[in-house]
Amino acid sequence: LHITEYGSAFWNEKLLFRDFLRLHTDTAAEYFALKRSLAAQHAANRTAYTDAKGSYIRSVVNRARSTAVASSNNARVERHLPK
Repeated sequence: LHITEYGSAFWNEKLLFRDFLRLHTDTAAEYFALKRSLAAQHAANRTAYTDAKGSYIRSVVNRARSTAVASSNNARVERHLPK
């Protein structure tokens, strides 16, 4: 659960992450496994658990951004192709 300003960078990143996981079940499964492992390692330290997920989450957000940019570029090209 996150409380954030609507439309903020943080808000957009969380939606990108969520949507990417919904579309890529393999990545969602990896994230689930990571969370289980980290929860066991950091059972008594919520901050360490959250911090340990950070690099994975950033990598997924970066992949989601790359995918979104590529999709956006492809859509622009397709709009201009003759039918």
